[in-house]
Amino acid sequence: MLSPPLSEAQAQLEGLLSSAAQRRYLRAHPATADFRRRFNLPIYFQLRVQEVGRMLDAALLPRGTPLAAATPPPETTPPPAAASGGTAPVLPPPPPPSLRTAAALALVDAVRLCFSPAVLLKPLSARFLRLALQTVARFSEWLLSLPPPTAAAEPAPTATPTAATTAAAAAAAAAGGGTSQGASQADGGGEGALLYVELHLDVGDCIAWLRSLAPQLPALIGLEKADAATTPATAAAAATAAPATPYVAASLGAECSSTLLVAVDSLAAADSTLRTALVGRHALL
Repeated sequence: MLSPPLSEAQAQLEGLLSSAAQRRYLRAHPATADFRRRFNLPIYFQLRVQEVGRMLDAALLPRGTPLAAATPPPETTPPPAAASGGTAPVLPPPPPPSLRTAAALALVDAVRLCFSPAVLLKPLSARFLRLALQTVARFSEWLLSLPPPTAAAEPAPTATPTAATTAAAAAAAAAGGGTSQGASQADGGGEGALLYVELHLDVGDCIAWLRSLAPQLPALIGLEKADAATTPATAAAAATAAPATPYVAASLGAECSSTLLVAVDSLAAADSTLRTALVGRHALL
């Protein structure tokens, strides 16, 4: 007899198959028997925690490190929706916004991973929700730890050029292969300030996306059915079996959504601090 968590996992795996023959083959395969012997929910979850940690470690640079330009987002396809053995369906998260910085991409990808139907198991729903909240909190703390953006260089006072200074400037430009404009950009940190502006805009998109995700949390973690259509027979059976269950699920789902919104508010506060730093240093918003 399979344990309830293992039954949920096997039901999700079998939901990816298209025919009864394939499901019978999966159940009878020696690898399935080995999987039953070895399956361990805590270890599975820890592997997913490490996966999320690697995603964030690669994008959230250590304290005091200047921002790095984002790499283009990889071409990905949405994971297949897994069946849940007749219980409430697990939905894929909404698509991420178009982002420009690596850190914001990592935040969205990490949260999407937590609620992906190819990753989430119903017995671990609470843990994956907590992991998503910890991901948002870690990003907020990282945002607050960023060094101040480099201010644009102030123009130097204009001086009357002499023959000596003109010749020296020409020689320096020829030797360096650059122009005074290139040097000004290198010294002024304009590109660094632009990355901060892009990060501020990306965080705003992330906040909007997370807020749109919050109402969907009950369905994402299986507390609420995505399709409200029910037959009279199923409605009567549900009312007879557990009349208080819908209310409990709705209350728990609302609490989960509210918890995510609290984390998003903390992220919004961190983003406001970043915006204040940009305005204070006369960066272009």
